[in-house]
Amino acid sequence: NYVITIGKTATDAVKNTSYTGLFTFVEDPVKDGLIDNSGKPLGNLSGISMTPDYSEQFKLLKSIFPASTKYGVIYDPANSLSTVQKIYKVSEQLGFSLSESVISNSNDILPELQKLQPKVDFLFALPDATVFNKTTLQNIFMFSLKNKLPIIGFSSGMSRGGAFLSLYPDYEDMAAQAAE
Repeated sequence: NYVITIGKTATDAVKNTSYTGLFTFVEDPVKDGLIDNSGKPLGNLSGISMTPDYSEQFKLLKSIFPASTKYGVIYDPANSLSTVQKIYKVSEQLGFSLSESVISNSNDILPELQKLQPKVDFLFALPDATVFNKTTLQNIFMFSLKNKLPIIGFSSGMSRGGAFLSLYPDYEDMAAQAAE
């Protein structure tokens, strides 16, 4: 029995079973207990992570915005703490400084954006469902527009919705890797 899972929910459903297989489109396989820090599988599943190369992303941002080194992140620690720790480490090495806002409720986003706005050059968006969801996106993009606070998004949809630009993995290539 061999299984291929797509996403965290499907992967969670089979990770503690006897099935052998491949996981795909899991954002943080270390956090989810699928692999160790060296990339070695911790169970019967191996796979392909959705975690982008934040080092490459911040190098690109530095080349696009050489004078913009202060950025903000709003996140829910239950969803994104390990990601924020990764980007902080990488971005600090490249001369960026992070201002972070921690929330646990979507209603706190606009007050946190107001606090962050005077301290940062841009907002670095993470795929955190507490922060970026159907009910919050329009308000976040309107705030960004009114306050001239560029958002660096994580999907093409975010750019279509109002993000200044988006940096994200090549999902077609990831699917091709899984198929191979």
